[in-house]
This record gives sequence, structure tokens and C-alpha cells, in this order.
Amino acid sequence: MTGFESFVSEALAKQGNSNLLRVSNEFEQVSATKLVFDGKSYINFSSNDYLGLATDFDITEFTKWISDGQSLAKPAVSSGAMASPLVTGNSQHHKQLINDLLKAIDAPSSFSGILFGSGFSANQGVLNALFKDKSKEQFVYQDKLNHASLLDAGTKLQAAGHLVQKRFKHNDVKHLSQLIKPDPSLNQLVVTESVFSMDGDKSPIKDLSALARQVGSLFMVDDAHGFGLSALAKGVTDIDLNDVDIYLVTFGKALGAQGAALFARRSIIDFLTNFSKEYIYSTHLSPIQCETVRFNLSKLVAAKSEQFSEQGLEGNEQIKPKSCCLQLANNIAYFRKIATENDLPLLPSDTAIQPIMIGDAQTTIEVANDLKARGFWVSAIRPPTVKKGQSRLRVTIASKHTLSEINELVVVLNSALQKRLLNLGLENSIKRTSETVSLNHE
Repeated sequence: MTGFESFVSEALAKQGNSNLLRVSNEFEQVSATKLVFDGKSYINFSSNDYLGLATDFDITEFTKWISDGQSLAKPAVSSGAMASPLVTGNSQHHKQLINDLLKAIDAPSSFSGILFGSGFSANQGVLNALFKDKSKEQFVYQDKLNHASLLDAGTKLQAAGHLVQKRFKHNDVKHLSQLIKPDPSLNQLVVTESVFSMDGDKSPIKDLSALARQVGSLFMVDDAHGFGLSALAKGVTDIDLNDVDIYLVTFGKALGAQGAALFARRSIIDFLTNFSKEYIYSTHLSPIQCETVRFNLSKLVAAKSEQFSEQGLEGNEQIKPKSCCLQLANNIAYFRKIATENDLPLLPSDTAIQPIMIGDAQTTIEVANDLKARGFWVSAIRPPTVKKGQSRLRVTIASKHTLSEINELVVVLNSALQKRLLNLGLENSIKRTSETVSLNHE
């Protein structure tokens, strides 16, 4: 056995022994609320298709949208960009998508945009480019619960001597104020997510922005899990782009597609065009994917308009609103109501991401398997995605879930938790884990 073969074998064995081994399942069918695996059907509570736009995608409707002149696509439009963006991969399709998004997010007139193949690539691309110079004193300040794409980039840049990375306590503006340097001559960047992907809670964006402005730092928001989903926002985001210097949108959640876009002042976008290797050296997003995002964005904008013609239906269990945005808000409110009534260990989230805190990785896997046996697919989240002792079930609510599906999930989940915890004598430990996580993310 070679050195690498031994290394690989030992690493996989260690993962297995720690109940942390991951596998990539192959599903026969997947939608926002249903999936089929190994011939068995499940109710899906693990999808990021929060508004059902991927589930509802209709190729016939999309083709008609193209033929009616809503799209720049022609019948012979290519399935791929055929080159990187600075060679011949950029097109009118890409430009129109950026323009549509700029309008949808109500961006300041000074803003422009740039497209990436994924949110991971975009986050890495912006940090790697902004902090490419080793000769300057540079700092990045990240929420401790930021996405791996952000934290990984900061860690590697620090190891290479490009910057100092400081991680502030989760959503703790006071702690950030103690770390950040009040010197506008320094290259400094504060980075947060709008909605945190594992806890489902929201960032204090206004307060973070005010602090960044006060000390002369740039401020970046990753809006992957927030874009398009607010029941209160009149537009596709409830973030005022005047408060943000760099703004990330991904297409794989509310927009039901694939890819990502970064928005910032034109000078920053020009800088990324020249220095972001992740942008320069990747084949560009395909034109047909650009048109798919535009098509779904038009449906999202229409849904937001419809939402505000249905004001007053929020939380009404008797009337099903037409707007997918309000349907989602209703479903989240209903889930939290009945989960609280059943004393489930929730975190304080009013978003589509509803973690059920368990703590122990093995117990979390067992509860997830119990749910599968009863026909429910819910993801078990374990270290290193979350801290040791904070394993959880990550329930994601979609607009297309029915109230009966949500109700049945809570009943089955309550039964599975009681069974496992009583068997292990841990009936009080989960509630303590939930309380600890909600109070302390150090």
C-alpha cells in the first residue's frame, strides 16, 4: 500500500469510527417535497428549493417564454458557454441576467455585477482577489458561523501571509467592535451571511454595516439563504444595498437553478474581472442556465407582487395564499407552532431552515434513520459542518409542503426523539443542547 493509499484508508476508517462518514446518495426522483431513493418514496424536508421554482419548472412554459420574446435565447442557443468569460464565454444572456438582477435587488446606480458558477466559487473568488497583495496590512472579520467557502478562504489566505483573519462571536456586534481596527487606511472586510445555513437565524446587518462604515471597512453579505424568501420584503430582498459594499446572491435556493452573482460598486466588479482567478479561469455559466435563472426570477418577482395583494393571510391556516412567498411564511409559522407545542428542541429561527438540536452525532443519525423508516427524509448534520456536541437534524420547510405533511413530520419526529432519548436516558440533554446553542456560539 502506497503512502497515499494508507492515508486515504485511515482517514475514511476514522470518519466511520466517529459516525461522520459521508456518502453521496443517488436519488431516482427529487422535488421540493418528495423524493424517491432505492425504490422507496419519502416526504422531503431537506431541499433548498424553498419556493418550489425548481420543482415547478416546466420546459413547455419555458420554451413558450422564449418564443414569446421574453428571452434573448434562440432555438439554436448553445448548452454551454464554450469558453471562460474573458475569452468568448460572455454573452448578451449573461449581461441581461445581471441587469435583471440589479433591477430586482434595487441596487444603487453605482453597482454592477459579475457571475460565477457557484456561491462557493464566488465567495472564494472575492476574498482571494481582494487580499492578493501581501505587502499591505489586511484584516478580514468573519462571523464564526459563516459558510465554509468564506472561512476556508480566510484561513488559507492567513496561512499564506496575506491577511489576519479574526472571527467574531455569532451575530455579536459588540465583540466585532472589540476586534476591528478603527483605521480607514487599512484594507479591512467584515463578512456575514444574511441567514445562517445551519442555524437558520438572521444577521444584524444594519448594525454590522454601521460599525463597518464607522471604521472605514468594506462590508460583505452572503444572501444565499435569504434572497427571495422574506415574507415582509416588498422586493426580492429585505436588505438595503446602500448598507452593503459586496452582495452575493446564489441561484440554487429561492431561484431553483444554479450559479451565483456578486454585486458591488463598478470599480470592485472591474477589479474582480481582472484579478479573480475563480472567474477568469472557469468556463462561464451557460447561456441556457442564464435564461433559466431569468425565467425563474420573473416568476419570483411576480410572486412578490402577488404576495402584497394578499396581505393579512400570513399565518392563516384556513386560507392557502396563492403567493409561494406567503405559502412559505405560513408553513414556517405552522411548523414552529406545532413543534413548540410538542416541546421539540428548536433554535430561534423564523426562516425556512429549522434545526432540531440533538447533540450527539450517533443519536442524530439514528433519529434521521427512524424518520426514514417512517417515510421522511431529513438531513443529519454532524461535525465538522457544526461543532462537536451540536449535531442536529436540519429541517427545511418549502412553500409546497402541505400542513398535513408538516403535522405528520412533527408527530413522527417527536416519537423518534422520545424513543431514542428514553432508551439512552438523555431526555433532558437535547433541550440543554438547544438552549446552549441559542445562547452561546463561541
